[in-house]
Amino acid sequence: MKNLTLIIAALVSVLIATSCQSQPQAPATPPPLSSNQVLNNSVKSEKKRQAELDLPFRGFPPSDQSLQTIAFGSCADQDQPQPIWATIEKTQPELMIMLGDNVYASSPKQKPISEQYNKMKVIPEYRAVREKVPFMATWDDHDYGQNDGGETNPERDDAYQQFVKNWPYVRYLIPDKNGAIYHSKIFGEKKTSLQVIMLDTRANRSDLKKNESQTEEEKQMQPKPYLPHTTNDKHLLSEAQWNWLEGELKKPAAFRIIGTSIQLIANDHHFEKWGNFPNERERMFRLLKKHKIKNALFISGDRHMSAIAKKDITGLGTIYEATSSGLNKPARPGNNLSDQSYLTEGYGLVNFGLIQINWAERTAKVEIRSLANDPVQTVDVKF
Repeated sequence: MKNLTLIIAALVSVLIATSCQSQPQAPATPPPLSSNQVLNNSVKSEKKRQAELDLPFRGFPPSDQSLQTIAFGSCADQDQPQPIWATIEKTQPELMIMLGDNVYASSPKQKPISEQYNKMKVIPEYRAVREKVPFMATWDDHDYGQNDGGETNPERDDAYQQFVKNWPYVRYLIPDKNGAIYHSKIFGEKKTSLQVIMLDTRANRSDLKKNESQTEEEKQMQPKPYLPHTTNDKHLLSEAQWNWLEGELKKPAAFRIIGTSIQLIANDHHFEKWGNFPNERERMFRLLKKHKIKNALFISGDRHMSAIAKKDITGLGTIYEATSSGLNKPARPGNNLSDQSYLTEGYGLVNFGLIQINWAERTAKVEIRSLANDPVQTVDVKF
């Protein structure tokens, strides 16, 4: 019996030993991170995030280098896909001009404005173009922070700070340090010199004249939110900007592109336009005539449609305006695609504009192009 007891005890010992050996060993607990390691990891994470937000941008070419291909557009919603940038990249533009609503930050859910720019910066197609192509820009109401906003916009100071931060080149070109962003730049020399003038139609604009008589039914059928001002005390541009613009037009340039966020020539629709300030509109035409500016092309955005318009000015000749809108915002119901000034009916799908300059022949081919890169509207402008 004693031997049997010893045998059983030995077997139990073997079983226990075998069982212990088959159990997986618990992983070793890593030592806690030191405060320096925690800080270093945090810094690395923040640097990675900041690298995505600090969007690289392409500097301007040397001042004596002429440009031949310029793209332009407006109305880019940062909350929606933007495949059109891949199309724009294929045209190999030497300059991209943004005509406002470069982000949408005018509603309460789109605050702060800085966050909307951050969303825009991580869109891959947009980043690819920003890294390769120099940009110039002005703002319109949505990146100005208030729908249809003017000089009384409470978001104005923040919008200005965010605009300058996102378009850092303007720090060196803005002549007005009081919150307006009009500026200009000349590319090339003498017979191949291109002057790009960017107007500010927001910072000093008087309040719009609202149409209070329209019924809700009329608003649904044919929106007519604004009426033209009939007095001379309402302004679209400040006197400082008018004086600056006249000085710019006195500078020698072979060809000029003048960017305005809202339409100058088209006047049949009842949304935002220069025609809401008829005295200012006529002042622009008089200024062109005074200085015999026959080499200027106006470009604009805002309308969520594209069109090419022309106007004959007695004693000067024909001026053209190409409207391109939007980069990912097509026409909405009630958007008027026709105007007596348009060469053809407006195009309501997503689009961008392209200007191809032939310096030898002194002509500029101006096109509106579709997402598929097809020209849908075109005109040759002589200068």
